[in-house]
Amino acid sequence: MDETSAPHVRLSDTDSEVRGAAPSFGATWKRWKSKATGGLELGPVKEKLEYTAMKVLGIADMKENIAKDCQELASKVIWVTERVLERVPPEGPGDAAAEQLIHTLTQSISKIDCFLKHPPSDARQRISEARAAKFQENNNLLDELRLQYLASAHDETRVDVLSESMSRALVPQGPSDSPILDIPPIPTAFHGRNELVASIVQLLLQPEPSRIPLLGTGGIGKTSVACAAMNDARVKDHYGKHIYFLSCEGLLSAEGIIMALLAMFNVQATNNTRAAVIGYLHLMGRALLALDNLETTVQADRQHVEELLGRLSNLRQLSFIITMRGMLPPDGVEWDDVSPLGALSLDASREIWAQIAKKSDGKLDELLQHLDGLPLAIRLLARQGRMLMPTALLAAYESQRTKMLKVGTRGRLENLEVSIKISLESELMLQNSHALSLLSALSLLPDGVKVEKLVEIIPSMSDHVLVAASVLLQVGMVHDESGRLRILSPIRDYMLEHHPPADPWLENLQTYFMVLAARIPIYERQGSPKSFEVIHAELANITSVLLHLWQGKTARYDSNHLVDFTDYVAYFSSRTSTGDTVPLLRKATTTAKIRGNRYLAARCSFRLAKILYLRNESTEAVSLLGEVKAAFHTVNEQLSEARCTEFIGRVLRTQTRYEESTLMVQEAKALFEDIGNRHGTALCTQDLAEIMHGQGRLDEAANMLQEAKASFEAISMLQDAARYTRSLGTIRLTQGRYDEATHMLQNARTSFRAVNHRLGEAQCTQGLGQVFRMRGRYEEARHIIQEAKVSFESVGNCLGAAQCMQSLGNMLLMQAEYDDAAQMLQDAKVAFEAVGAHLGATQCSTDIGSILFCQGWYDDAGHMFQDAKKTFEVIGDRLGATQCMATLGEILTEQACYEEATCKLQDAKALFEAIGTPASGRHHDAIHTLHHARRSFESIGSRNGMAHSMRSLADALRRQGRYVEAAHMLAEAKSVFESMADHSGVAECLRISAVILRMQNQCQQGIERLQAARSIFTRIGRRADSANCNMDLGYTLTQQGSNVEARRMFEQAKETYDQIRLTWKVKEAAEALENLENLEIDQSEGEVADVQ
Repeated sequence: MDETSAPHVRLSDTDSEVRGAAPSFGATWKRWKSKATGGLELGPVKEKLEYTAMKVLGIADMKENIAKDCQELASKVIWVTERVLERVPPEGPGDAAAEQLIHTLTQSISKIDCFLKHPPSDARQRISEARAAKFQENNNLLDELRLQYLASAHDETRVDVLSESMSRALVPQGPSDSPILDIPPIPTAFHGRNELVASIVQLLLQPEPSRIPLLGTGGIGKTSVACAAMNDARVKDHYGKHIYFLSCEGLLSAEGIIMALLAMFNVQATNNTRAAVIGYLHLMGRALLALDNLETTVQADRQHVEELLGRLSNLRQLSFIITMRGMLPPDGVEWDDVSPLGALSLDASREIWAQIAKKSDGKLDELLQHLDGLPLAIRLLARQGRMLMPTALLAAYESQRTKMLKVGTRGRLENLEVSIKISLESELMLQNSHALSLLSALSLLPDGVKVEKLVEIIPSMSDHVLVAASVLLQVGMVHDESGRLRILSPIRDYMLEHHPPADPWLENLQTYFMVLAARIPIYERQGSPKSFEVIHAELANITSVLLHLWQGKTARYDSNHLVDFTDYVAYFSSRTSTGDTVPLLRKATTTAKIRGNRYLAARCSFRLAKILYLRNESTEAVSLLGEVKAAFHTVNEQLSEARCTEFIGRVLRTQTRYEESTLMVQEAKALFEDIGNRHGTALCTQDLAEIMHGQGRLDEAANMLQEAKASFEAISMLQDAARYTRSLGTIRLTQGRYDEATHMLQNARTSFRAVNHRLGEAQCTQGLGQVFRMRGRYEEARHIIQEAKVSFESVGNCLGAAQCMQSLGNMLLMQAEYDDAAQMLQDAKVAFEAVGAHLGATQCSTDIGSILFCQGWYDDAGHMFQDAKKTFEVIGDRLGATQCMATLGEILTEQACYEEATCKLQDAKALFEAIGTPASGRHHDAIHTLHHARRSFESIGSRNGMAHSMRSLADALRRQGRYVEAAHMLAEAKSVFESMADHSGVAECLRISAVILRMQNQCQQGIERLQAARSIFTRIGRRADSANCNMDLGYTLTQQGSNVEARRMFEQAKETYDQIRLTWKVKEAAEALENLENLEIDQSEGEVADVQ
């Protein structure tokens, strides 16, 4: 078995014929005696039989008054005696076998009669070990009698066509209260195989018998799956008592299986044991048999085992399951289509670990990846995880490998190395001397190889490699994974330690994969998708072979070549976000230092720092970059120093340390110019533009990007040109020039996709989602941004994923899904903080402040925006600071409508302290703030920000009663929003202008604008704003005297506010309805007075 040892099955209880034998025995005896005597004296043998029968009659009489287990023993006594009477003809026994049967029966019945007539005196005796042993002894006596009867009764040459009497004789006997099955239980931690088990159960329940092969490497969980299926309640109900489980471990022939089945079924061995077993199974009816660990028997006696399985498969009511190591089932059977068991998923591995170890930390996934989804390895290490955390186990495993995977020393279920040795020492492996050599070579390749490539990769084994591969498949040491022969990691670790690859096969591997590594720069320049696929498919193998070379196993390549190969592989890995080359780079750095080559060590460290930065390990990356820059300077490698300096500037920019970043990029640019490196100079120009963008200096940034673009195009650097296009598209997005932004981002995404730059492609997708979001097309935006988020996560870019979460939170905010928006934004804020992105974290704070603002929590919202504004100013983000200023103006405007808001201010900042006087003063402060914001947006070229400021300013002017100015400002803002296709901005302008028209008693025109605004808000999913339009419609209709329609608008608004939990707005709608009701009462009273 793979994971849980288990005894052979204990057969089911006696059948109804045995349990009902007592009432009929007396009649049976009378009939036999009458025929036997014919009025004459009985002979000696017949007298002995009569003596025995009398005792049995006595046992039958007392059967109902004895203990339950003794009742079953009595039933078996009666049944066996009846069968003997049937066997012995009235004229007397015809052969010596029958006489011996009667003699044995007489002795056995005497012992059992004595046992039954002396019951235990108390409960203690009833459960004593001595009595249990005596009971078992008597039970065995009856089993021997039954087997003697079977041996003397049936025709061995016609076992498969037994008579009805014989079929009754073959029914196994046992205590009636025994469990239906005694198969191994499902392991306590069994996860990740539900679909497979369900499919097997369905096969077992179908009308036709099933032939199910469970194949795979040792420890993969074959036995566990079989037991899970056999323990299914539906399977138990379907097969009843006839479910059997036989472990074939240690059985070296088909005859051994047959004898084990004979013993399991309690059928006595004969000259034709195979026929006896087949006949027994034939007469049994519907049955299920599992043959576990069949591989040893198959390898030792394949022909006869296949013949036996073929005979079993001809039984129309027998279903059977085999479990065996390997990927190919035995011939001779039409097997059901069940794929060999593969490795468990990471989720399933986690579940097993959690259930067994009950301890975890941040290194668990990395540890589980070493175990490669091998259930036995996970279980063994998880048991040690009860005492040690994954971090400690990972450190130990990296040094001790498979020595860690044991909890005992001998059993294959307690020690993975023992399990592996069983396969290595199998008959097939010993017969093929090349199989072990091939396995050693393949152990160096974590992603395995295609079968058709074996001869090309290992030419020195060309005449034997395919046969050797077939052997490895048959013993389960390799498995087929998407057309590649692959070895699970724990087995590879064992082989590399105990059977490391050697020449000439090792030399073959190194030559093949280093040629691939040397071609990476060529493939990069060609940009061919086919070339990319070649490297991508073999990246892990190239990395493994390189690491083996750096570990000093051979000296075929000098350090310069090895560093070149290492850098090519690491660059490809980071660009495509595939593989993990950090261990390779760390080993290369250490080895280069030991060999005294500081330049080569610095090269490896530089690449390592870049990868650490991309993995958001910024602290170590920045520290390492400083060391690398100094090392390049010391060895006078000016180009490498310039590249390192430029990269440091880029890192500082992402940390919003704009001043330091500018200085570092300018230094790098000067170095590039000194050595005439146009590409490096252009990169620095683009970096400076990105810094300006971050600071809100959009026009300057756009001009500088145009300069960078010209440089990139002049030197035909397509990937960098794509970076430029994306950056400029992002600036156009910020400026509200959405059509230009869309065009640029789509072009850039196409370019990145062509060279398989997944990070660049994800960034463009994110930008396109932002365009849809800014235009109020939220459903399309959500789909695109979610796609970008998944892409960022797949390449390990936490910053990009956090930005997508922020955008998704903003859309939920705009659609008044405030609780979900707050949670999403809080998660994004935490993610930004985790990677040191203070700008993103601050932006999330302003977004959460917007939620508070929408919910009427003006004090808290004001504090958040004030704090955010200060942070933006500290990091030099003029755009962010200006946006905060505009929002603070809106808050001041709203507070002018609610006098009680000022009473709740605590620890307010200077701006909020200034609004504690009359409302007009507060309006003045708000208008001043908004004018300032508008000028700021104009100065940085942000049309979007400028339009929003104008809209907010118009609303403030409207509240002051300056309707003409407000209307003029709204018309200007609406025009800008329309030019950007910003539907939400257009709708906001329509709503505010409608309110102005109502104030000017132009109600009908106002109603038309409110209906248009409401339609837009409804279409883009902004429920709160749609409800606001209904409120304004209610006020306008009331002013028009259309009270019924006004009530309907207020009620609809109240219902929406209640759904989105805007409590203060619900209160406002309720007050409007109450005021309307009072107005109607007043109007009704006035009409009555007029009549009077």
